[in-house]
Amino acid sequence: MVDTGTMAISLKELQLDAAEMDAIQDLRSRGILQSPTLRRGTRQKDDELRFTHHLIHDYAIARALIPEVPERFCAFFANNPLLPISYRQSFIFVLEEIWDEDAARESFWKTALQLEGLPGINSITRILAPVLAARRVESPGDLQPLLTAIASADGPESAAVKALQHLASGLQDASFDAVDAALTGWCLFAEELSKLIPTKLGIEGPLVHIIARLNQLESR
Repeated sequence: MVDTGTMAISLKELQLDAAEMDAIQDLRSRGILQSPTLRRGTRQKDDELRFTHHLIHDYAIARALIPEVPERFCAFFANNPLLPISYRQSFIFVLEEIWDEDAARESFWKTALQLEGLPGINSITRILAPVLAARRVESPGDLQPLLTAIASADGPESAAVKALQHLASGLQDASFDAVDAALTGWCLFAEELSKLIPTKLGIEGPLVHIIARLNQLESR
């Protein structure tokens, strides 16, 4: 039985198959369930399932206050630059919706690039979309709109190149399971990026970080 005071339960109390365990790991990686803490390299409370603090409140804010229409979302973001700091998870919920609503991810990356170009936005919140993408990528198509934007970028300060930099940073924190599941997509993305190095400034550094993260899979 779930402790209603703490909204926590032990995995030992459940009988989960492999698919259900994968779902649990996905919920942890997306911040919906808390991930195990590390203490001197050892995972603590690995069997505990607990909702992220204030999750229901954050979800209510997302549903009641933040527009899900991409264009209006960006305008709301611009008009309330401090709100994403206080309600980071609420904005992530909405970005999840934008990601899921379009299988081609065109709307998501259009939104991400618009956010990169907004003036006066805190850098902590500017990276929300690329960091989310780093955890959600499953296939090459998930990254194709960004790759197309990078190919037409006009310099290292462009929104597309900045999004790439933030994506590479987000990949460092993505779980090994998430990266491994999308390995083909990431490898093809890295290959296409490498072809752009001679003509596009600012992409070599992020590409190095992406390749380094992919190489870590081999040493596991």
